[in-house]
Amino acid sequence: MSSGDQGSEHMDGSVNGAGEPIRELRELARETSPEFLSRVRRKIHRRSSISNVASFSWELPKMILLEMMELAGHVFMATASNKEAEQ
Repeated sequence: MSSGDQGSEHMDGSVNGAGEPIRELRELARETSPEFLSRVRRKIHRRSSISNVASFSWELPKMILLEMMELAGHVFMATASNKEAEQ
């Protein structure tokens, strides 16, 4: 194995990049701002809301059709039972 491979194993079994963070980068770390977190949350909620609306718009016509067919079946059965009762 070459020493420039990312994720290559060393003789002791450790993997490149699995150790301590680089000191210079650790010093540059900043806390995440609350504004950033709120923007991310809003985007996630917006996407999930749009997804729910889209799935509902696909399901709604099928639900309406099934309800109408069930209603027609009940009406048919009621009229058929009324005709039998009259005879």
